[in-house]
Amino acid sequence: MKHTLTLGVCAFALLFSAACSKHSTGRISAKYPACLDKKLEAFLKSGGSCPKGNSVKQYLFQGKKVYVVAPGNCGADMAATVMDDQCNEIGYLGGFAGNTRINNEDFGNAVYQETVYQD
Repeated sequence: MKHTLTLGVCAFALLFSAACSKHSTGRISAKYPACLDKKLEAFLKSGGSCPKGNSVKQYLFQGKKVYVVAPGNCGADMAATVMDDQCNEIGYLGGFAGNTRINNEDFGNAVYQETVYQD
């Protein structure tokens, strides 16, 4: 498991190295909030993610862009973090309770925009 996590972090570092060569800012893309890079890196380094299936997806929800950071599919009760465009955590989806509501609204109303990151 430790080797898998190390490989995942190395792969993520390579992804960011490629992003640095394409974008002078060193970010995934200038169209995403800069804080998203830091949150994703910290998430993957924390060991709170699965070896495969980690993702960050952008949605339009309650008139704003939000990002869902999902920890992959190695555990049935793992929750995905929902963040606003300033990386403030506004809620969690799934988890042990199977939550589907953010700010008292069903997240099923969110409109998928694009995948920011997926391994």
